[in-house]
Parts: sequence; structure tokens; C-alpha cells
Amino acid sequence: MSEKLMSEFLPVVATVDPDANGTGAHSTDSVDMQKYRKAMFVVLAGIIASSGTLDFKLQEGITTTAWQDVTGKSITQFTTGDNDKQAIINVEQAELSAVYRYVKGVMTLTTAGADSAVVALGYRGRFTDAATSTSYGDLSTVDEIVA
Repeated sequence: MSEKLMSEFLPVVATVDPDANGTGAHSTDSVDMQKYRKAMFVVLAGIIASSGTLDFKLQEGITTTAWQDVTGKSITQFTTGDNDKQAIINVEQAELSAVYRYVKGVMTLTTAGADSAVVALGYRGRFTDAATSTSYGDLSTVDEIVA
């Protein structure tokens, strides 16, 4: 039996697409934490505009329409001194408030924005893995997986 690929256990479940993102809030896709044991959000900062800042936090929702901040799940603010750095936030279903099942990331940029992106990986589907189920797999924007 061959060993499974890491991408079968860690599907891409949410993103803020890589771009020269403008000022304001940029949200990831929502992640249904009833489908995944854990999720990891990776913030990728490129060049942050002079005097600009980059903030990132997680929010939770009972549905995908009403959100509140998840306590303790935010990064220390990035400034221009943090160009080309990354930050990681891990989250488990048990860390969400009672009856909350969805989580998303919110990246907020000030001044003139920043080259930036966010990618979230789901840790193994609760009932299956990414290779065997489209409902637990990568986002439809994942164009290619090379073994």
C-alpha cells in the first residue's frame, strides 16, 4: 500500500488570493469546522506600503452570514518592518464558541495596501480525506496537484 500524499490530508480550504491587495478588510472563504479536525491559516505578507499595516484575525459564525472575533486568534500587527514575513494561526473546532461551526480569516490593510495572501489548510476531514470526497477537498480554485 502506498503512502498518501500530504495534499490528501491537508486540502486548501480557504484563501485570500495573492495580489497587491488594497486597503480595507479582505476575508477568506468560510471553513466548516464540522468537516475538519483542525485548520491552519498562513498569512503571507509581501511589501507593505510605507506607513501601512497588516492585521489578521479569525472570526467564527453559527452561519456564514454573521461573524464575531475568536478570542486569542489574531496576529501581532505587521508594519513595513515586517515585509516578506509570514504568520500562522491554528484553530480547532473545540476553540470556537458553543454552537459555532464556521471560521474565516480577515486580513485588514491600511494606507496603500500590501502584496499579500492568506491560505488555510484543513487537517484531515472528520469522516474522510480530501482524495475521496469533493465536499472535503480543495477549493475549486486549486488548479493542479503534482505528486
